[in-house]
Amino acid sequence: MRVDIPEFKTKSELHSYLRSNVDKLIKQKKSLPIKSDIFDWGCLPVDSKKTIKDDGVEMEMDEIEVNNIANLSGWADSYMDVCIKDCWNKTIKDKSIVYHLKNHDYSTDDIVGKDAELYTKMFALSYFGIQSDIEKAQALMMRSIVPKEYDKKTYYLYRDNQIKQHSIGYWIIQMKLCIDSELDEDSSYKANWDKYYPMVINKDKVDKYGYFWALTEIRILENSCVLFGANEHTGNYSTSENNKAAAEA
Repeated sequence: MRVDIPEFKTKSELHSYLRSNVDKLIKQKKSLPIKSDIFDWGCLPVDSKKTIKDDGVEMEMDEIEVNNIANLSGWADSYMDVCIKDCWNKTIKDKSIVYHLKNHDYSTDDIVGKDAELYTKMFALSYFGIQSDIEKAQALMMRSIVPKEYDKKTYYLYRDNQIKQHSIGYWIIQMKLCIDSELDEDSSYKANWDKYYPMVINKDKVDKYGYFWALTEIRILENSCVLFGANEHTGNYSTSENNKAAAEA
């Protein structure tokens, strides 16, 4: 679920609504498990010769190790949410339970990967074909083992490079409202804007509305392979059958 913001004719009307309802909106956003937008940049060529995990342990027959991009920091999604670099670090540090699912369906039947592990990786934005004043961004990555016996169809879709997009499920722990305003009553929100705006990749989007939500801490619940998601830069980085080196920072 998401918290929808009504449409207004002017930025000033929009900002007035945000200012008047900021506490309620933040409470609502923190109370909901969020599903991120979907990003798409495809898979790397398949290498069927790789038979060991990154930790050196040999994989069982009919297993694939998958590394995919779960989210990209700095990107303003369709709900004006921007994950700030390192916002997911506590989940990673605490080794919290996370799942590799399909379609954001929360049942044991929907687990498609085992031993899911989160980590981060810096990418040159040119890797995604993104043009921005920012050159590099932090990606939230998930590594897991996809066994054929868990979900046969998903296994073959990964193997055949047909899983194009991913989307994370998460709780918002800490967030800041950022508004581009010179009004005295917006001074704290303008300070947030000045602090986090330089980190936004697609500045044209936040410039259009004059605001965004900076997510400074989130708890990752799961990463799902999906047909379409809201953040278009969450494809496969590699699989055990697909490990061509990526052009990265």
